[in-house]
Amino acid sequence: MTIDELLTKYRAFDSKVDCGKAFERLMKNFLLTYPEYQGKFSDVWLWNDFPFKNELGTVDLGIDIVCKTVDGEFLAVQCKFYAETTPITKSAVDTFLATSSKTFNGQKFSVRL
Repeated sequence: MTIDELLTKYRAFDSKVDCGKAFERLMKNFLLTYPEYQGKFSDVWLWNDFPFKNELGTVDLGIDIVCKTVDGEFLAVQCKFYAETTPITKSAVDTFLATSSKTFNGQKFSVRL
């Protein structure tokens, strides 16, 4: 199945929540297997599996995936599965931006653009 076929299948889901979760799993797999990223991360977690998530709060913080680099840096990732023509606005990522500046386990997320 091509990526375009897979994304079309996701868009046909009845539930936006199920669609979003499937897309997050796809992105986690992408970060673990895409040649450009292989060997850069020691761990990649979906948010619910991140060992320090409770230190950051229990509400939806906008973080979908956390990557730990081989150098020990933590990167927060937000996945947006919007229509190709939908712009991503600042208000859509405000909570993510605020949360990714918080401290957990004596660490902070590194900023990468």
